[in-house]
Amino acid sequence: MLPPTPGPAAGWYADPELQGGERYWDGAQWSEQRRPVQVVPVVFAAPVEPQATNGFAIAALVCGIVGVVFGILPWTFWVAWVLGVLAIVFGAIGRRRADREPVVGKQSMATAGLILGIVAIVFGIIGLIVLLSFLDGVGSLFDDLESCVSNPDQIFCD
Repeated sequence: MLPPTPGPAAGWYADPELQGGERYWDGAQWSEQRRPVQVVPVVFAAPVEPQATNGFAIAALVCGIVGVVFGILPWTFWVAWVLGVLAIVFGAIGRRRADREPVVGKQSMATAGLILGIVAIVFGIIGLIVLLSFLDGVGSLFDDLESCVSNPDQIFCD
């Protein structure tokens, strides 16, 4: 013989005898406690206004950051220059827009883009100088090699 299966847990359930009401089940049998169905009111929130964005400030910041990264690598100095100029232009436009339509944080974002654009251009200039000095060193190595090859009587090549 199987043990009896437990019934539903104690609580309020739809009344099997009356429509639109609830009755308390004590875990073994229906009690005489009844109540109307509990209706939970639905609350609608007021629509939230989207915060205005300043696309030029965002573009300036992104161009400035990426320009600085490319400025660190000597052979990509030209990318740093292009992105640096774009960051400066977008930053200036973004600051002008932020002055007309004040949006929290957008003016500082445009300013950061301007500064990073200048840094990207400076890094690009430094990268060009490093690249040119590297190429000059490689050129002098080739000159030494050429003089060594053109003078086969020479025992040691510098």
